[in-house]
Amino acid sequence: MKERIRIKIKTSIKDLYSFMLYHTYTSFNGLFGLACGILCLIMGIAFAERLKSWFLIADVIGVWYTIGTPVILYMKAVKQAKNSMVFHNDIIYFMDNDGFTVRVAQESARSLWSEVTRVAHVGNRIFIYMGRKNAHILPIDQLDAQTDEVVELIKASVPQNKLKGKIFKDGKDNK
Repeated sequence: MKERIRIKIKTSIKDLYSFMLYHTYTSFNGLFGLACGILCLIMGIAFAERLKSWFLIADVIGVWYTIGTPVILYMKAVKQAKNSMVFHNDIIYFMDNDGFTVRVAQESARSLWSEVTRVAHVGNRIFIYMGRKNAHILPIDQLDAQTDEVVELIKASVPQNKLKGKIFKDGKDNK
């Protein structure tokens, strides 16, 4: 493994939206809302003949939670991308055994691996959580030939109980 890994990332709206969906639907509130929405849709359809007014109310609630939430999350991702310099500039990561430095335009910040609360591999992205709601998004397709090095560094630096996803399991293909 290299002493230091340099990665250049351009975060897209799709990357942020993917993070927002993952974050929402892996929390209790997100799962509860989705379950309530599906239940309302089922009840609205099942009891449509007997309780016509409740059918409409249940279906509106069901649609709101099952379709409305992802639409709202997408609109938030677009707004955040429009207002944040992170989406207008490349993000440069310098990773080593102790942590990583993130540079955007003229700003930079250093984080230690011990500060990482969770790392999740979801689809084509790695989310490095630095708290309950904040994460660094690493699109795997932008890591190019460094994917294996980055994954191995994360596996060596972050406790196994904080790693989620098949890319962090031993013996799995990391591409």
